[in-house]
Amino acid sequence: MTSYDSGDNFASAAMMRILALGLKQEGIHFDVPSSSGAHVPIHEKRKVLDEVITRLGPVSLLRVSDAVRKLPPEPLAQALLKAKTIEDLHRRWTRMEAFTHGRHRLHFEAKERGKYVLHHQASSGSVLPSQAETLLVVGVLTNLMEIVSSAPVTVATLRGQVWRQNETWFPPAVPTDDRRVILEVGDVSAAPRQAFASAGEPTEITARIRSLLAADPLRRWYLSEVAEELCLSQRSLQRHLAKQATTFSRLIADTRLQCAAKLLCEEPGRGLAEVGFLSGYSDQAHFTRSFSQHVGLSPQSYRNNV
Repeated sequence: MTSYDSGDNFASAAMMRILALGLKQEGIHFDVPSSSGAHVPIHEKRKVLDEVITRLGPVSLLRVSDAVRKLPPEPLAQALLKAKTIEDLHRRWTRMEAFTHGRHRLHFEAKERGKYVLHHQASSGSVLPSQAETLLVVGVLTNLMEIVSSAPVTVATLRGQVWRQNETWFPPAVPTDDRRVILEVGDVSAAPRQAFASAGEPTEITARIRSLLAADPLRRWYLSEVAEELCLSQRSLQRHLAKQATTFSRLIADTRLQCAAKLLCEEPGRGLAEVGFLSGYSDQAHFTRSFSQHVGLSPQSYRNNV
């Protein structure tokens, strides 16, 4: 299995970009490790995180995580922020972890409406995450949840110590024996859905479906949702697709392949794991197997030959 320190751990590299931007916005100079690719050595990451805590205190890592809101547009952040719900965001985060094979995992548990328990824990056979790693991950995810839900999120430990309230971070105490925290999303009115115009000819419908799927490859698309977007019944949509000699699942597979092929051709510096994640595949094996079956070349061979 690929290690957390692999050269394709795009999620870890993104965390370092958020840290660098957050420190810069606070007017604080730190030599944050970076790379032209996805690889940032684990010892360098730990060193700078520990230094930030030592010099500025634990709350500093929570505050700099707010920089995710001002991160320049990049595919990873956009893919996560296209989530329609908090549950969808959690699913996308879990899929991202499946691609990076990290040392740590975030376990999500929905307790009741708007309340979630997050546990930053070690993968099988790995050591526990450090205090600094937990703070940065919880801070980033909290910001993502606030953006997706358009509502403030309160963060507290199971023992009742508040880390965030009313969009303000407070000095945290990270328990050594239990890394679980409770995130509670404030009330927010649901935004009205925007439906597409009435359906047209089958070719036009198919093109609009492809456009919908391509706009968010990570989304778990359902035929019923797309039919509703197009103001059609599921049966009518299936008949339209049949006239084009295709199916909904075929369109999803085609969209993923097209997205992956485009990234492989146009962004040679992007790692294969990130390409697979951004294209909507469930994990690295699924990406390699599906791409190879339909294209006749592995993703790496395809990149080398185009």
